[in-house]
Amino acid sequence: MAAHDTVRIVAHDEEWAARCAGEAEAIRAVIAPARAFIDHVGSTAIRGLMGKPCIDLLVSLLDWSEAQQVAATLKTAGYVEEESCDNPPRIFL
Repeated sequence: MAAHDTVRIVAHDEEWAARCAGEAEAIRAVIAPARAFIDHVGSTAIRGLMGKPCIDLLVSLLDWSEAQQVAATLKTAGYVEEESCDNPPRIFL
């Protein structure tokens, strides 16, 4: 984060859970036939907790060999790759 960047913290929004569920279903549809657990993580996942108004999802693939294809598919769907690492293997979109 650059020195001039501002982090905005807001009151919990009851819509975050529904937005997360909708996005998780959209991801599931886009990455099919790959199978994954999709979990709502971070401050927006905790009811009543203030947080950054950014919904974080953790997509855990059942078959890691599909990771590059799933990441490419999600990029086509509008997600932007921010970072990746090999050990442990992770791709941040």
